[in-house]
Amino acid sequence: MSPNSTNRAIFTKPLQLGLLLGIMAINSWTRAAEEFYLTNLRLVGEADPSQCTSYAPQLEWRYSQVADNYLVEIQLIGPSDTLWESGLITTDQTAFRLTGLGILEPGKRYQFQLRAKHPTLGWSPVEAVIFTMNTPPTTPDLLIPNSPIIRAYPILIQYKPAYDSQKTSSELIYQLQVAADSEFAAILLDTTFQAVKTDSMPHLTIGRRFKDNRYYYVRLRAYDGVEYSAWSLARQLILNCDNELPRAFNLLEPRDGIRLHNYQELEWEKASDPDEGYGDRIKEYQLEIATDSLFRRLILRRILPAHITKYRLNALDNHQHYYWRVKVRDANGAESSCRKSFGFLTDFGNLPPAQPQLIAPTDSSTSIPASIWSGFCPQIPKMTC
Repeated sequence: MSPNSTNRAIFTKPLQLGLLLGIMAINSWTRAAEEFYLTNLRLVGEADPSQCTSYAPQLEWRYSQVADNYLVEIQLIGPSDTLWESGLITTDQTAFRLTGLGILEPGKRYQFQLRAKHPTLGWSPVEAVIFTMNTPPTTPDLLIPNSPIIRAYPILIQYKPAYDSQKTSSELIYQLQVAADSEFAAILLDTTFQAVKTDSMPHLTIGRRFKDNRYYYVRLRAYDGVEYSAWSLARQLILNCDNELPRAFNLLEPRDGIRLHNYQELEWEKASDPDEGYGDRIKEYQLEIATDSLFRRLILRRILPAHITKYRLNALDNHQHYYWRVKVRDANGAESSCRKSFGFLTDFGNLPPAQPQLIAPTDSSTSIPASIWSGFCPQIPKMTC
């Protein structure tokens, strides 16, 4: 062998090896380009395959190679067996919707399997999408008695948490609504919050202020990210944070400044409370009678229950000015008074003197002092002409 031939052999081997590798790469690229498979298999409209909500799910996919028609075969596999098969379908479509009532159940895990056949490239590998039908959260419960009276802010709302099969309790979101009517047509507050882990019963505090002396309605539901629970049973709240004074009222009889010739009944209007029906009521009246208009010399003070608005006069001195007024108090201690106090003068006529009583001497006395007696000597009016 000549030196030149030896050199040619040495340099030819790398050239042959490079040519062989290039041919292999071209063949590999050609095979990859000619492979047929499915891509982008997904459930339309479902953000999370573990929480599917549509009971008529729609599959969507793409083909790696274009053709006029394909043979497609789809299966739905349930937790234990095959639930449905399409058979071989000739189609050019890239989507399919499963219809039929009662096939899918909440909380169950399913699998769609799909393969297609290209007219020249043959069958694709089987592709699958696994999904679970969502179970909505259970309905939370408001743990407050019906018609409780709220007397201070913030308003504390306790509740029993919802349960969800796919989400933990801390992942659930709650929606609370407060309305002015039981139909929730006039919603005053619509808020969401996330449950906080606590050793005690979960609760929500509402700091927003509403009009006092009103009825309000509250309801709650849970959300797992895709579906809401049913609304809880609505609860009625009575808001009475500001204890208003009972309304002023009038004295009726006897009229102010009248001269009384006989004993009469004192009478006044029935008082009313702005908080009546909202957890408060009129509790009692306090009647006061005095011999001075400033009520410093009281001769009578009586506490009377709320249903009594009259009082019978007795044991008054003749020819005496009297003044009277009435105060009212509600069940929470708020007090107000009649608009104006009244006065009257007793004039029972010229009464006979009281019968005198002998004080001394006694029957057993041995001395004879001047006679002493007690009695009433009316003032003799002066005569005028």
